[in-house]
Amino acid sequence: MRLMLIAIMIVATNASEFTAMEKACDNKIATACYEVGFLYETGVWVDKDSNKAQEYYLKSCEYGYDKACTILDKSK
Repeated sequence: MRLMLIAIMIVATNASEFTAMEKACDNKIATACYEVGFLYETGVWVDKDSNKAQEYYLKSCEYGYDKACTILDKSK
């Protein structure tokens, strides 16, 4: 029972953190957009989705995060 409760708390925390990162991205925080893109690319906390990953990497690049621009250049 205790392990189940811990697992539920971890999932809830991850969901909260993901939502916070999405909101930060909406506020043009480039590194947050990059992190959301990475989570979509790897399938951590969310279903793997390369299209969404690319969208978030593009936003991150547009907001000035060079690492995201490099990833986009490599994917061409």
